[in-house]
Amino acid sequence: MARSLVAIARGSDDKFQLLEEAAEKAGFWPHLEAAHEKSGKSREAFSIAIKPNLMILLTPKVPVIATDPLLVEHLIGLIRRRGFTNLKVVEAQNTMGNWVRNRTVANVARVAGYTGKGYEIVDLTLEMVPHTYRVKGMPVWKNFVGRSWRDADYRIDFAKFKSQPDNRYTLNLKNEFGTLPVQNKYMEYHTRLPYWACTMYTLDNFRVSFGFIDAFTGSDGAAGFAVQYRPKKPKIVMASSDILALDLTGASLMSVDPWESPLPRFVMMNWGEPEIEVVGDATPLDDWEPVPEEIHNMVDIGQSIYVISNVGAAAGIIELDTKEFPPRLAFMRIYYYVMNWIFLTLYGRRRPKRDRERFHNVVRLGKARS
Repeated sequence: MARSLVAIARGSDDKFQLLEEAAEKAGFWPHLEAAHEKSGKSREAFSIAIKPNLMILLTPKVPVIATDPLLVEHLIGLIRRRGFTNLKVVEAQNTMGNWVRNRTVANVARVAGYTGKGYEIVDLTLEMVPHTYRVKGMPVWKNFVGRSWRDADYRIDFAKFKSQPDNRYTLNLKNEFGTLPVQNKYMEYHTRLPYWACTMYTLDNFRVSFGFIDAFTGSDGAAGFAVQYRPKKPKIVMASSDILALDLTGASLMSVDPWESPLPRFVMMNWGEPEIEVVGDATPLDDWEPVPEEIHNMVDIGQSIYVISNVGAAAGIIELDTKEFPPRLAFMRIYYYVMNWIFLTLYGRRRPKRDRERFHNVVRLGKARS
């Protein structure tokens, strides 16, 4: 059995250098060129879709919970230099849209800092079409897919390094759940069918060509997937053509057992556990805070009950930017204000002003460079 190569670039204060190093060590460029040659298409026609982690973003004050748009756009710039111009950044809407307005992919991307220069921002929810999913050993599933993801010649998964209560962590595999296009995800992809089964369908039907992990900053703890007050700074970027191997290596850096996480366990039961060859420093982080067991168990059960999970999504909206994403119910502004104050007080981790302003400074710098 061939070993799956995972590259880890680590330690530099220059995140763009780390991205380039990880891509080089993982063999990204030869892999891309081989896929292009096999397609028989021109470089201009060869379609590349990049799926970052984006739609959980609720405020630009907490950018650490989503893939850094500057890293994504740097990768796009590198790809364009090689003559590939048919590039799309894709995402789908999620359950947050049940409770707050302006949650189209285009608007959340704008708030996050994506410019759309040299690529198209695509909302998979707005272009979804019926699709029949087939996976060996699983029932046929009739659902939907976004055309840009379905039709891409080359798919890139660019995940964020963070924890998540229902799956213990979220990296490349869980990032693919976000390609499923129905907006009310808690109803369609949690209650009607377990999220790990839905994700397995899209993983197997629309294979990812290459994966990256933005671990330059990370978000841990019970609510690290959406809330963060003291972001970790691993200064790491990872890459591999095998997103399962990449996912498992990322879990190892967090000291999390992937066999105890529902999604990677189910994927490994279907695909098998890969043999992994790591290039780079794979020393686990010594300050990573895992999801407490009781939180994991509670969320894992609650998400399968629609009313609980949907209301839970509303309750979990902390530090909401109500100007960019106004609540659908006016009185919820007061609720979010009070809950945010309570959460910050009880958590005891109010971020310093420099952390609150960091994202705005990064975005301004990026615009100045473009």
